[in-house]
Amino acid sequence: MFRDLLILIFIILTIVFLWFSKGLIFAGGEEGIPFYDLDKTMQFVSYAWQDISGGLPTQLNLNRIPYFSFLKIFYLIGLPGFLVQALHFFIIMSAGTIAIYFLLRETVGKELSSKENNLFKLVPLIGAIFYLLNPFSMTQIWGRGLYLQFFPFALFPFVLLMFILGLKNKNLIFGLLGLLASVFFAGSFGNPSYIFSFWIIIFICLIFYIIKNPDKKNIFFSVIYFLFMLAGWVLSHMWWIYPFIKISSNQFSQALNNTEVNVGTLTGISKDYQLHSLLRLIHEGYFYRDQKFGVSYSSLPFILISWIIPLAALFSYKTFKKLKVFLFFSILFLFSLFICLGANKPTGWLFVPIFKTFPIFQAFRNPFEKFGIVLTIAYAPFFAIGVAVISKKMGRVFKNTVSSYTILLVLIFLVCGVFLWPIWTGQFTAGGIKISPWVQVPNYYTDLNHWLNEQQDDGRIIHFPINPGDGLRYSGWEHPYQGIEPGEYIFDRPSIGKNGQSLKLYYNVLLQRFNKFQPLVYGPDPDITHSEFRSEHLYEELAKLNVRYIILHKDVDPEVGLLGSFEPVEKYLETQKNIKKINSFGKLDIYKVEISSDIHLIYSPQAKVQYTRINPTLYIADIASEEPFDLYFLENFDPNWQVNIDGLEIKEHNKLFSYANSWKINKIGNFFVEIKYKPQDYVNWGMRISKGAVLLLSLICIIYYTKKVIAR
Repeated sequence: MFRDLLILIFIILTIVFLWFSKGLIFAGGEEGIPFYDLDKTMQFVSYAWQDISGGLPTQLNLNRIPYFSFLKIFYLIGLPGFLVQALHFFIIMSAGTIAIYFLLRETVGKELSSKENNLFKLVPLIGAIFYLLNPFSMTQIWGRGLYLQFFPFALFPFVLLMFILGLKNKNLIFGLLGLLASVFFAGSFGNPSYIFSFWIIIFICLIFYIIKNPDKKNIFFSVIYFLFMLAGWVLSHMWWIYPFIKISSNQFSQALNNTEVNVGTLTGISKDYQLHSLLRLIHEGYFYRDQKFGVSYSSLPFILISWIIPLAALFSYKTFKKLKVFLFFSILFLFSLFICLGANKPTGWLFVPIFKTFPIFQAFRNPFEKFGIVLTIAYAPFFAIGVAVISKKMGRVFKNTVSSYTILLVLIFLVCGVFLWPIWTGQFTAGGIKISPWVQVPNYYTDLNHWLNEQQDDGRIIHFPINPGDGLRYSGWEHPYQGIEPGEYIFDRPSIGKNGQSLKLYYNVLLQRFNKFQPLVYGPDPDITHSEFRSEHLYEELAKLNVRYIILHKDVDPEVGLLGSFEPVEKYLETQKNIKKINSFGKLDIYKVEISSDIHLIYSPQAKVQYTRINPTLYIADIASEEPFDLYFLENFDPNWQVNIDGLEIKEHNKLFSYANSWKINKIGNFFVEIKYKPQDYVNWGMRISKGAVLLLSLICIIYYTKKVIAR
């Protein structure tokens, strides 16, 4: 066992070293650059609202709080961002890989150890290597760069292992360990589909255990154990479940109820996950259609290598079917295959009606992405046993005991090495070999951020050329970046630089001004024909956003995201009233927008207002007024923003400039006003419940364990 663990740790350390040896950050895609400044990232995941692109609700990132709180410790003691990120990958990879190793050792390994084939002793090790390095993990976990994918890789096999150990030993302590891990890796549940994936594994395991152990005592304990974990999970995750139920569940319900669109998405995406592809854990769009990893993957040698995976699974059948856990892994594999196939043959005829009838299944519009991790867990023992069987049979052909181990190494090298060569070179992301995921933010961005922090105002910044979407490429960097616009990770000031559904009331007007408006991007467009945001001069529109600085990027790729060249924008800005270029930092030009000094994030046309920002969800304003007044708050309108005076809520909450917030306040004199985002209370209340639940569960397990010791 110790030797196997050393081998796994060595492989993981080798990968992490190869990735981070140049001191660059893994960044891009939909996640941006979260490890550029972990202080900012920690703030993004800690509150239900962030001042990003005019203000956005961010409840879906709250479940990352425990994990990033842990990583922040290393950032605070001075570890560079790229090393903290290296630690992150080491933790994720090690947790999932080692969990699979012990899962296979506890299930198939114990039964196989009695077989005459010595290669069977290596099955847990082979399965763990395969779980870490397979076509699905390369494209959909490491390649997507989504933390939503990273966390389940680590969590799912560990909790399954703890659940099995708890059932076998009739010990709640294992359940508690699983729950604590689920809290640490709670980022696994950023999408409801992963909640379903998580619990379906546990439920299938429960049913299998009851079938194999039908006596009343075992059934009673297994059901109590399952309910203990379910209740413990709900209570210990209340800090994000509660705000999700109160706020975000309606958004998801609307998305899930859009059946026609969801079926269209499912049908279109399913083309990349046909049966012959799923059996090889391959996403055809990456390997074949778009050739993201090069033309080699369409060649006969690489196609033949990919078929080693299902071939090994086929060869495992005769041996595997004799094991007690064969039924469990078979059911898990077949159910996962059914979900991942989506609308494809041979089961699409059944999946599509279920998809239409039950809204929860519409979360699996991209089923391979969302459920593929379960398929990979189920696949691991089939592959590992099959490879051992093939190696044994071929070894007999050569009549040499050494040949069996040599063949085993060759097969693993072909599948986990040659076929996954992009992993070892670091070019494994969605952009494939054409776009490197390894970036370094130029120093002139840091210099500009310092300069902005020295300016004595609270104005926002806006990034030009204006982005009609949310993706771009900074090709002017020495190590280019491609992904969502990353301004919030780089600059301390709130910035506007991307499009989105909740921003359209003002962003569509800006896009029209620059002839970049594209209908139906990120969903339906609001009616802006009579928008209050529409003004004659650009500076007047920017004043309504409290934008005081324009950053003109000369390092942007004009083709990616249809941003266009910066030259026409530069000429346009030269003609604009009250907009002047005042500084340059590297490939960035800074323009000052001259707007009234009376305008701030929080202000009033009739009263004197000074405010203090406590956090992104709470502001305290000091008011001096001789008459009733309007209080303006230049964040995106949300009915959950509240104004409280002396503990009483001001009910008259209206839209300002078609997008922002205003309240009519009748009180006169000097007094304080509290402006807060109500859902943060749900987070705070939920956090108290979660902490209490963890303590209570720990106490229950201590008492339970003590009684068992005394009983012995």
